[in-house]
Amino acid sequence: PADSVALVVVGGELDLYSLDEFKAGLKMAEEGKHELIVLDLRELGFIDSSGLGAIIGVHGRTVKDGRRLVVCPSEVVSKTFEVTGLHRVLSTAPTPEGLLD
Repeated sequence: PADSVALVVVGGELDLYSLDEFKAGLKMAEEGKHELIVLDLRELGFIDSSGLGAIIGVHGRTVKDGRRLVVCPSEVVSKTFEVTGLHRVLSTAPTPEGLLD
């Protein structure tokens, strides 16, 4: 059901300067106790290590709580995940459609 899914949409750049806003969105999604958190990063043009760290953190917390995180990455984010090896750890989907049903 859609009420058990939280959608967090992020565009532009995810770096130290935008990290607080990103973390606030993640916190709201996590506090909702949704079974699935979907990060829609398809409009993200840049991500730095602080953004990656925040994604790793939410992934760890969702796994610990028995929930799931799925990331819908942009091309830039996909390449970053491949370079860092995160593509082996994180669940990804091309779009959030189908996950929100």
